[in-house]
Amino acid sequence: SQWLGPMASVEFKVTCSCTKPGEGVFVVGGVTALGDWAPGRALPLSTSPESFPVWSSGQVALPAAGVIEYKFLVQRESSTGSARWEEIRDNRCITPVAGKTLQVHETWSVWSPTPLPSTPQAPAKAPGKASASASAADIAAGDPRPLEATAATDAAWLRLRLPSQPSGRHPVACGAPAALGAWNPAAAAPLVRRQHSRPASRDRAGGSGQGGEKGDEEWLLKALPGVPSGAEFKYVLLSEGGQAFWEDGRPNRKWPEAPAMHCFGCASPREAADGAEIEKSGEGLTSSLATLYRPLALSCKRAHEIAQYGFDAVQLSPAQRSVQGDQWWTRYQPVRYEEVHGLGDESSLRSACAACAGVELRVFGDLVFNHMQVVASCDEWRRAQHDHNHLEHLKRRLSERLGPTFNRHDFQWPWFPLEGEEWDGPNRMEGWGCGEWSELNGGSEKVMSVHTAHMEKLKNCGISGFRFDAAKHMRPEHIAEYVRRANVYSFGEVLSVDPKMQKDYTEAISLKGDPLPTTDFLLAVWLRRLLEQGPEAVDFELEAWVRHLLDVEFGR
Repeated sequence: SQWLGPMASVEFKVTCSCTKPGEGVFVVGGVTALGDWAPGRALPLSTSPESFPVWSSGQVALPAAGVIEYKFLVQRESSTGSARWEEIRDNRCITPVAGKTLQVHETWSVWSPTPLPSTPQAPAKAPGKASASASAADIAAGDPRPLEATAATDAAWLRLRLPSQPSGRHPVACGAPAALGAWNPAAAAPLVRRQHSRPASRDRAGGSGQGGEKGDEEWLLKALPGVPSGAEFKYVLLSEGGQAFWEDGRPNRKWPEAPAMHCFGCASPREAADGAEIEKSGEGLTSSLATLYRPLALSCKRAHEIAQYGFDAVQLSPAQRSVQGDQWWTRYQPVRYEEVHGLGDESSLRSACAACAGVELRVFGDLVFNHMQVVASCDEWRRAQHDHNHLEHLKRRLSERLGPTFNRHDFQWPWFPLEGEEWDGPNRMEGWGCGEWSELNGGSEKVMSVHTAHMEKLKNCGISGFRFDAAKHMRPEHIAEYVRRANVYSFGEVLSVDPKMQKDYTEAISLKGDPLPTTDFLLAVWLRRLLEQGPEAVDFELEAWVRHLLDVEFGR
């Protein structure tokens, strides 16, 4: 329905250089003017040869009724075809203020904190007593009256995930400091329900955008003066009659040093361990976060936030110098292993590792040791097999591009393209991926020495573990030697749903006496089928995937 309340003027700008000819950048969100999350009705942005890569909308009239969620996407200028959503952890937010102009300038796929209105302190009053001003319950219910001291630059300090509650209940943060009510729920700090909330996943960002799907809601609280880090508090649900429903079955929370996300009544693995609710042993990991393509400086800035979500480790993108490009896969075409380059330099890597160590996050490096930069297409290599002069030309190009460290003699010959069934076939450890990946001569002492020096450089920067990319294309004995030399936690990317192939690595490689962990694509496929198609699409009996889990995963 059409909004008839107060309006605000908003101008969107985004720095985005990933468009192709015929494509444009759009902003889509949870209000009609932004397309109600429908890409086909998204608001187009414009650019020019002078202003590119900055795209702008001009001034747009939006409802001044609380927080509005949005995202940027790239699609055809005609608003047809598939859309590419920016890959950020959450939806972006703005809080338009009636009668004022808000200018927003963001960077594609770089997340910034959630803006929200200032939260007025709950009055210290008897439960159930009426108030002439906007009460905490009014705010929670989405009272359209503008809040005092509203500022679109304020950032959410606490974000609370809460299952949908009966009408009239709203959460407050109640704790020892006076700003949190001195343990009096009636005087505690009320949270504001996020307006126009839709799931942040790009696969689910569709529909009307009015109220989102049934399920969890998100409530927000800005930073409060007078609440020191480490102060104890809990979330409490208050009914309209003043009845308080406290979080149960968990220790008191600690006021965070940086913005944090919580779930009502639940503890993060890290928080629970502090409260002796979950027992950790040895070096076991509760969960790991893969960061495929993030500048090291951003990983450094977000270390505390990642830890607050309960993660135990961060996986960084490959650190070596790679081919130039903004796409994630460019990081997987190494050019030189002797330097840290691309998403930051060696100093940036040290800073990122130090930031993670400061919040007890382990850092995993991603090792691309199977192959190097593509220097010719598969068709060109194939033609060269029948033209000796052209083959010599391509081999000289290989030496020029990847020298002086490596030359033609450091790669796998004869050339053999990995295509179709060969990807998982008996020759998968010898061929060139897609006929293009410059396959290194795995196992040679020269290659291993260069790679060992790279691992040592990363360890000296603070890396505490490694992932071996494309492990199924490397011989298990070669990975075993790398693992022995690295002498840190390691695991392999064995991209296969074949239990036998997984065992080729878990049984042949020892990690301090235990089988080498591998990425469990078999379980991932089963879970995806379960989630997308339902229980009727999967087999819960002891079929191959279960036997694999019992033999390989639980066995270690």
